[in-house]
Amino acid sequence: LYGANKSANLETAKRVRKSFPHARLVGAYHSFIKDKEKEDVLTAIRKSSPQIFFGNLKGGSSQEKWLQQHKDTYSDSIIVGVDHAFEVVSGKKKMPPINVQKKGWTGLYTSLTQPWNVPRFFRLFIIFLVTLYRKIFKKEKMY
Repeated sequence: LYGANKSANLETAKRVRKSFPHARLVGAYHSFIKDKEKEDVLTAIRKSSPQIFFGNLKGGSSQEKWLQQHKDTYSDSIIVGVDHAFEVVSGKKKMPPINVQKKGWTGLYTSLTQPWNVPRFFRLFIIFLVTLYRKIFKKEKMY
């Protein structure tokens, strides 16, 4: 397990060990560490040669870039990006209700329950409107 903050990572490791007592958990490292120590941690992970590597690195494209960048380092492992799963498993973050998840309204629910993310929602909405406008009023080129 690699990623999240220290408390979420430790709680996730504890809960994984409790839920899967026969699984061999070879390490749990949080991602908020200094550069020198980070290289040591990544080397320790590589030497332990995990079968499955779970990376929880801020989610989104930055996580995917990091996993893509390090895929050769962990070539013998299955590498899984789990976004904010460590926070959910550790109980630090709550999932939306099931009916919201089934309808696919998770993003809207998150925007409504976390008002500090509202500017992000409006940026996406403006991008959507500009894209729609360009599609509708697309001028044909004359040759």
